[in-house]
Amino acid sequence: ESNVFIQTTTAYRRTPLTLEEQLRTFHAMGVQSGIRAYWSVFQWDWDYPTIKGELGLPRLVEDLRFYRSMNVRSFNTEMSCNWGPRGLGYYLGVQLLWDVKEDPKKILADFYEKAFGSAAAVMERYYVRWYGGGAATREIPDPPEPTPFDRESLRLAYQDLEEAAALL
Repeated sequence: ESNVFIQTTTAYRRTPLTLEEQLRTFHAMGVQSGIRAYWSVFQWDWDYPTIKGELGLPRLVEDLRFYRSMNVRSFNTEMSCNWGPRGLGYYLGVQLLWDVKEDPKKILADFYEKAFGSAAAVMERYYVRWYGGGAATREIPDPPEPTPFDRESLRLAYQDLEEAAALL
């Protein structure tokens, strides 16, 4: 029935269907559907700055666009109070929820400019280190993978933050 609403989740799934199969089935049935996602769960990611899973870029963009193509009408997600390591993905995701066709690179540029002003370029480098090439505002040949969380990556991240602070 057109007035039926079903919400499914991206984790803790107890069905033989994949999420895609489930959403395609809901869509074919003509029911309204929603998504319950997990952008950050402290016990899963410990608020480390390296990004994997649902908040990884560009997977976040792909997921939101796919949900829209499957006629998903609602979206809620678990998030932590961890804007330092996850803020870029949160900002991108929320902006795309308004319009999934928006250019992600334009949204990222907006984030860097509004959040960091004169230090935008340095902070972009900081986020590309943790998120990989998907966090860049321009196309990068052979985009880097997210940097592993270790002593050297922390040293480089602190250098980025010191450079950014000097520009503010």
